[in-house]
Amino acid sequence: VIKRFDFVAGDLFKVEFGYEVDTVLYSNILHIYNESQNSKMFKRIYKSLKLGGRLILVDLFLKNNRAEPFDAAMFSLTMLLFTATGRTYTFKETEALLKKNGFGKFSRCELGKGSSVIEAVKI
Repeated sequence: VIKRFDFVAGDLFKVEFGYEVDTVLYSNILHIYNESQNSKMFKRIYKSLKLGGRLILVDLFLKNNRAEPFDAAMFSLTMLLFTATGRTYTFKETEALLKKNGFGKFSRCELGKGSSVIEAVKI
């Protein structure tokens, strides 16, 4: 299976991803950046994906009350204290940001302890 993957190393905001790719994995990155930076990244990813290509986000996500799940809320506090712009996003915020950048057909799977997967499709 590993032969079916291409790993791209480098600065996320500078490295070329290629074009017409099937899937991009954005794992534990969302919480590091503010909305503007993530939006810039989603635009780059959108351009690299083929039509119908998928963006897979793995991260900690908050419910709309921003206090649950507990692990995601505590992680958001940690990001506030120790990073310049990092924080934990809600599902709603993340999906709105993805939609703004051309993605749709969202699905999600909760992994436990606040971690979840959001799948977004280039439409």
